[in-house]
Amino acid sequence: MKRTLKPKEFPFIVVEPGRKLLVLSITRKMLSSSLENVQFHHAVLDIFARHKVLVLRAYKQMFQESLEWVFFVDASKVEALEELLGSLKALKGVLSVEWIGPENNVIVDLLHFPMTSRGGVRMIIFSAETLSRVLTELYKAFGTGANFILYKLGFDYGQELSAHFKKMLAAVSGGIELPPKKVVESFLKYNVSSGWQVLEAFEVSTEGRIEATVRVRELWEALARKGLEMEEVNCDLFRGILAGFFTNLYGMKFKAVEVACAAKGAPYCEFRIIEQVKP
Repeated sequence: MKRTLKPKEFPFIVVEPGRKLLVLSITRKMLSSSLENVQFHHAVLDIFARHKVLVLRAYKQMFQESLEWVFFVDASKVEALEELLGSLKALKGVLSVEWIGPENNVIVDLLHFPMTSRGGVRMIIFSAETLSRVLTELYKAFGTGANFILYKLGFDYGQELSAHFKKMLAAVSGGIELPPKKVVESFLKYNVSSGWQVLEAFEVSTEGRIEATVRVRELWEALARKGLEMEEVNCDLFRGILAGFFTNLYGMKFKAVEVACAAKGAPYCEFRIIEQVKP
């Protein structure tokens, strides 16, 4: 049965008209047990309840020797902010309590920088529409020359991604490298979570030369090509990434071709990744 995917809103800016908003960061020593974790959560929520704090967004992150809880809250009914903060600071194991606000209607998280993913890799956010317009202008300016530029950029980036995923996954597997198929699956699943596309299918055959098929929906790159009267243009950045990823992963040259594209009316984008056998 297909899972219904929900949109995911990153809470670095929260817009809530009519509310007095507060960002709270609570850092404490590493917890020693599940029971201590539950007790700490209950203690924080109990303080929030006493001070009529409404939690709107929340997340937790782990550092080497500490944990941080970040809450975006409605503090409209809080009567004694200093008392609230003092109660949180007094909790067992708490190292620091930092906050931004209160602000009316809109609040931005100015307590964290940079934004990272994949174990500390710095990230920045552009809208899919903005990136699509950039690609559209490249195609308009350079025609099919943009194919080569984007494929090469994607290929180099794909090799970097492959090396990173191999190292990252081996580090959490006792230093043992995972089978290539598992590495690719992890990468494609990560792409779903990071907003690149929805994965429909992934298959790989190692009988004879290595060949793989990747089928995706909602690939943002296809947005850039809708309306462009250029039949020879494909999702060149993504197919370059796939070719580079496989090339680094298997240690031999691969190429990727797009055999169906949503920008040309197909219900999905489908790519074939093929090992380049030396003549």
